[in-house]
Amino acid sequence: MSIYYALVSSLIFAAVAAAHLVRLLNRWAVQVGPYSVPMSLSWIGLVIAALIAAWGFAQLVRALGGSRASNVPSGFPPGTIDV
Repeated sequence: MSIYYALVSSLIFAAVAAAHLVRLLNRWAVQVGPYSVPMSLSWIGLVIAALIAAWGFAQLVRALGGSRASNVPSGFPPGTIDV
């Protein structure tokens, strides 16, 4: 997976999650044609978009080399060696 794809898609899903959160906090009404969109759909959209964004950012971190704990030689507890 390209790191640029992971970055862009994570940012897009984070923006969608932020938009759902803003709608929920401001209690904005959304009307699609004759139908009113309930707030519960924004809760569902917030959770799903936030999870996908977090997954994408985790993939990005993995693609860039992971955490510092992965650089510790095996046999030593994390935090005992300053790498």
